[in-house]
Amino acid sequence: MTAGLPPWAREQEVGASPLGQAGRPEEVAQAALFLLSEESAYITGQTLYVDGGRSIVGPPGLPPGFGPKGGEKNAHVL
Repeated sequence: MTAGLPPWAREQEVGASPLGQAGRPEEVAQAALFLLSEESAYITGQTLYVDGGRSIVGPPGLPPGFGPKGGEKNAHVL
């Protein structure tokens, strides 16, 4: 998912993730398999973010105080 990024950009993205690690393709595949299974039959009209919590902190480079509550800690990572 970050393989095409230059090293500095990959480091920035991974560092801004609440889990502090890049996602693996099999993690995304597991989410897709779940949505295709009968176990997800009652789920409708939802967005499933498979991003290690990245969506709650906002894009890198946001000044502290901007972005979702609790995301200010990582919002300023460059």
